Parts: sequence; C-alpha cells; structure tokens
Amino acid sequence: MSHEEGAGTQNRGLLMGFFAGLLVGAGLGLLLAPRRGSEVRRTVAASAGDLRRRASETLHQSQEQMSHAVEVGRDAYGRARDVVERTRHPRTERGTEHGTEAGHEALDEASQAADSLRERAKDVVG
Repeated sequence: MSHEEGAGTQNRGLLMGFFAGLLVGAGLGLLLAPRRGSEVRRTVAASAGDLRRRASETLHQSQEQMSHAVEVGRDAYGRARDVVERTRHPRTERGTEHGTEAGHEALDEASQAADSLRERAKDVVG
C-alpha cells in the first residue's frame, strides 16, 4: 500500500467517525428535547439536508486536494527522472553536482507539497 493510499484510508476513517458522531449527537438531541412531532420532523429534515450538503462539500474538497497532490507528485517524479537521465553518464564533476542539487530541489518541492496537502486535509477534517 502506498503512502497516499494509507493517508486516504485514514482520512476516510476519520470522516466516517465524524459523521457517525454527528448522527448520534443529532439523534440524542432529538430524543432529549421535548417537541411536537411536526417540529421534530422539520428539525430532522433540516439536519439531514445540512448533513448531506456538508458531506458533499467535504467530498468535493477532498477530491480536489487529492488531484492536486497527484499532480504535484507526478511533476516532482518527472523532474527527478529528468535529473537522473541528465546525470546518468556525467561528463564532468560539475554536471554531477548540478544533478544532485536539482534532485534535492525536486525532493524538497515534493515534500513541501505533501506537507501542504496534509495541512489542508486537517483543515477539512476539522
């Protein structure tokens, strides 16, 4: 399992836990608050609509962030591959130094993109 798949599974578990807690809390609130049946039905319908809307928004944001992370990862991979190809048969010591430096830069960019994605995911999950 790749790092991205593990993070996706973990985020999915957090989201499921969040929504399960939200449903349990809403149910307890309805049971403990004395109201007429029509008021309860209106409240349940409104809560379900809000929950559906928030779930849809969260899913959309997660999909956008995952697409961005994949794009950044592919870009970093492509640059690293290019560096390896350029330095595979170094003609001079200077070429090797340049390739090593470019490789470190690509790795740093990929790491920063992963950190950024991780922070965005924390913001979305809450």
